[in-house]
This record gives sequence, structure tokens and C-alpha cells, in this order.
Amino acid sequence: IDFVVTDQGVPTRITVVTQTHPAFGRAASVAVAKWRFSPAVKDGRSVNASLRVPVIFQLEETGLKKPVFDKLPLPPIPSGPGEPARPPR
Repeated sequence: IDFVVTDQGVPTRITVVTQTHPAFGRAASVAVAKWRFSPAVKDGRSVNASLRVPVIFQLEETGLKKPVFDKLPLPPIPSGPGEPARPPR
């Protein structure tokens, strides 16, 4: 997941770089949108900073024959602070 941490410590411009399934990309985006950071500091001032973070999912054995995530609705894609979430594609 690529994103920018604002000078307020809020992730924005969240972009899925790679995904093994759309449900994982959406879930990773939703999770990152909830994170909060200490902002980067340059010359004593808080500044925006770009980050790339791997988000790894580990599935537990359920005994089901088909993957459950194929039937799950996709959550909205997070937008920047103060912007409405975009609907899934």
C-alpha cells in the first residue's frame, strides 16, 4: 500500500500497489485509513511524507471448501481527510 502521511499524521492518497484478491486490497486500504502517525519533521516543522507499507493477511483454516472472501461485499475505498469514501469498483 502506498500513501502519504500528512503533517497532521493522517494517511491520505491511499493506493493499492499489488493485491492477490480485490477484497484484500480493499481491506488493506480501509485498515491503513484508520492508522495515525507521528508526522515527519524537517527543519523543525511537521511535513507530509510518502510511505509504502506491505500489508500481509494470514487466513485461518475454516474447513470450508471455497474461499469465503469471494462472497464478501467490498468496502468503500478510503479517500483523503474530509472527502467521502469512493464506492468499490
